[in-house]
Amino acid sequence: YFEIFQMSLSSATEAFIRQSRVDLDSYREQQHQSAVELKESLSQRDRAKRQRDEARRDRDDVAAERNRFFNSQEWLQDVINHIPKPIFFLDLERRTMWFSNHAARRLLGLNYENEWTYDQMVPKLKAFDLNGRELEIHELPSRRALNGETLTGEELVLETPAGRFTIRAFVEQLPASYGHPKSAIVLLQDITALREIEQDLRKTQRELNEAIDIAQIGFWSLDIKTSKINVTPILLKQFGIKSEEFSGEL
Repeated sequence: YFEIFQMSLSSATEAFIRQSRVDLDSYREQQHQSAVELKESLSQRDRAKRQRDEARRDRDDVAAERNRFFNSQEWLQDVINHIPKPIFFLDLERRTMWFSNHAARRLLGLNYENEWTYDQMVPKLKAFDLNGRELEIHELPSRRALNGETLTGEELVLETPAGRFTIRAFVEQLPASYGHPKSAIVLLQDITALREIEQDLRKTQRELNEAIDIAQIGFWSLDIKTSKINVTPILLKQFGIKSEEFSGEL
């Protein structure tokens, strides 16, 4: 019996040892697999974190670029606001005035900060040609700008809530760019004072000619650039010279 018991114990011990080795190998494999999964999980977490960080940096870069753009746009608008000539921009697609400087708002007599549609703006304005004929809507510089035309100093008389002005209108077409729609830039040059001076000068010249004719005063003048002599008919008559005989040259 002892031998049988010893053999059984030996067999059981060997079986236990074998099973223990199998269990140990299985445990090691599980630990290795767990370590691999943990490493993969950490790696995925690191990748996700890097992706989040990169996305955050991209968002920050986009926000910074947007801020730089808006700051530069505000700076440009501020510069345009300091230009003494009236300037405004028309959105050709929406048919709105989307920006105008201080000088334009003063000239047009429109108290606004937001966009004005073309249909809102036109009833407040009247325009005339230099002969006094009121212009039709399709003849207005702003309407012609919306139709894609360019103008290079066309003169007209403009009546606004701020008064009556003689102006030169300039229009240039701008393509869509930098997020802005296709637009037209309109520049107005107020020449009211210049035309008033010219009118006063013509009146003064006319009155002077009338006074010369009444007083029978003759005089002459020399144009230094052309060496031409301008002589009044009265002076020629006083010297007995016919107008057709006088060449006006030295």
